Amino acid sequence: MNEDTKSKYKGNIFKINVLYVIAGFTLFFIPIAIFYYQYYGLSYFDIGLTAGIGLLATLLCEIPTGAFADLYGRKKSVSMGLFLYLMGILILTFSSTLFYFIISSIVFGIGQAFLSGAWDALMFDSLKAIKREKEYLKISSRQQSLFLVVLVGSAFLAPYLYTKNIKYPYYVSIFFGVFLFLHSLTLFEILPKKRKFAIIEHIDQMKEGINYVKKHNKIIWIIIFTVISYCIDQIYQQLVGGPYILEKGFIIEQIGIVAFFSIILQTVAMNLSHTIEKKFKEKKAIMISFFGSILFFVLMYFSNKYTFILARGLAGGFIMMSMLILNNALVHKLRKKIRATVISIYSMVMSLFGIIAIAIAGIIIDKTSLQFLIMTMALTGLFFGIILLLIRYQKGIKEKFKF
Repeated sequence: MNEDTKSKYKGNIFKINVLYVIAGFTLFFIPIAIFYYQYYGLSYFDIGLTAGIGLLATLLCEIPTGAFADLYGRKKSVSMGLFLYLMGILILTFSSTLFYFIISSIVFGIGQAFLSGAWDALMFDSLKAIKREKEYLKISSRQQSLFLVVLVGSAFLAPYLYTKNIKYPYYVSIFFGVFLFLHSLTLFEILPKKRKFAIIEHIDQMKEGINYVKKHNKIIWIIIFTVISYCIDQIYQQLVGGPYILEKGFIIEQIGIVAFFSIILQTVAMNLSHTIEKKFKEKKAIMISFFGSILFFVLMYFSNKYTFILARGLAGGFIMMSMLILNNALVHKLRKKIRATVISIYSMVMSLFGIIAIAIAGIIIDKTSLQFLIMTMALTGLFFGIILLLIRYQKGIKEKFKF
């Protein structure tokens, strides 16, 4: 690889950093999304159904889009995903019924499928090209931090704009969504040898990826822990976030204040992920981050109006730290040829369980309360985490599931 090519791959790192920043503005509407749905009369079950169908769309498209990224390039896959994100925001903005909200969610879901394997794979490939792949966790943590910093601004401004006009936050998202898509076109990648896009190649890529996962128990173990973390995160993000802040005694205009302190704590936690992973090694780092998130979800349940901010921030921070460490562990265990496909399989499994978890959570909230759901999430995560640990260390099975 010549110096010019290395320089272009190095430039990708900066460009992807910029993508994360613009992505934060593109998701400007997220802090008020639940209130937007509720304004148009959706129940928690309806919101869960909408989110679940979006995840189903991701699930059905994960492997084909992962194969597309491996066969035709990560850059094209990323650009396609961001274009679909923009289309999803447009549909959402000009919709007012459950049917069209579901259509928007499906478009978002397909876009997520194009992004899920390709985004991380392009980042890792770029680092590997300049022999900096060991910095993947550190750099990805920094990128997530940039993303969260932008969301701080969104959390302050979006609720305020929402009180002026419920569509204003979505107009901001559309504006930045256009820039996000156009910026993705500037990414660099050496395209693979041109190949015919045939269903047999999809199947071959699928089989190779699945067989690779089946032969590596470490990867299976990582996927299981990630699924649990992902389900907890998705339930909170899709159904609980904003309404639970109001339930703790805040008003909608104060969501930004709560989010500000929470995101600061999340940013600190994520930036510590590289240090924790380096100091405690992979296995212990996963345990610390996973069970740390469960602990702070329990504390959220018992918190008052002000200690809630601390518990919420640290719960989110440990969840994101857990997923960063798990994702880093995964990408380092995959060969380049099948990296995007395996990451897509891994995302597919998360989507499948996410669909089930969100649907159940929506029913629980409608039948009981947000408080009850928070404790249910914490206890369920704790239960499965302990079961996994017992299996992991049980004599006779230990070697089979060895990290």
